[in-house]
This record gives sequence, C-alpha cells and structure tokens, in this order.
Amino acid sequence: MTDVYYNTPLIDVYYNTHLNDMYYNTPLNDVYNKTHLNDVYYNTHLNDVYYNTPLNDVYYNTHLNDVYYNTHLNDVYYNTPLNDVYTHLNDVYYNTHLNDV
Repeated sequence: MTDVYYNTPLIDVYYNTHLNDMYYNTPLNDVYNKTHLNDVYYNTHLNDVYYNTPLNDVYYNTHLNDVYYNTHLNDVYYNTPLNDVYTHLNDVYYNTHLNDV
C-alpha cells in the first residue's frame, strides 16, 4: 500500500491489522467494528453495503466520502481515478496482486 497511502505502513491505515488479516479469513475487528469480513462482503447484499446504506454501518459512523477522500462510492469501486489517492482503482484492486498492495 505504499504507493496508495504515502509510504505509510498498512497497519497505520487499517488500525494495526495486517493486510493478510484484512483479506484472508481473519476477523476485521479493528476495521469493521467487530464484524467478520464475510459478514460485510459475502452475507450482505452488495447494494446494502456499497450503495443504499450509509457507510457508518461499516466504518464507525463515518460517511464513505470521509473515508475515501470525498470521492463518491462508485468513483472508488468502479474504474474512476482516485485522484486523492493518486492511483486508478483498477491498479489497486484488479491489476495488482494482493501482496503487492
């Protein structure tokens, strides 16, 4: 994540949770308010998490534009350049291997 978060270790961005903890079957207790990752991304309909539900259900009462630098949700997750993060989203989530992120 050094290219995305200004050379800040991921533990500083995601509350002392290693990247492997976030994406590989470890409860996201520090990031998602003690909700298991599969509860957020698998057992909840996508439009409930990413469209019609305020992000406070996922990120501690913070609206999504506050978490992602005032970028609308479809800007963050759907191929719009994340100008505030200085990289295109598809570079982060699609074309980069997880251990490279």
